[in-house]
Amino acid sequence: TTHGIAALKEAKDGTEVIIGGLVSTSGRRMSRKNKPLFIGSLEDWSGSTEFITFGDTIDQVADVLQPGKRALITAKLSFREGEEG
Repeated sequence: TTHGIAALKEAKDGTEVIIGGLVSTSGRRMSRKNKPLFIGSLEDWSGSTEFITFGDTIDQVADVLQPGKRALITAKLSFREGEEG
């Protein structure tokens, strides 16, 4: 991994990271624009973070990113407005 989850808040928005941990929640949702997305939480010894995936990637990851499973995720950080990063 490139970062522990607690260290993500020190990284800059747009940084590509690899994080690992235990999936604690996950599920399919619809966005405000009525587009499908897959959202969940990943936790490690240092904390937890939310992950979101869109489009064709949903079908590729939905079976793997289930609660109780270990996962290694490569992602680009995107902080919500007003969050540290």
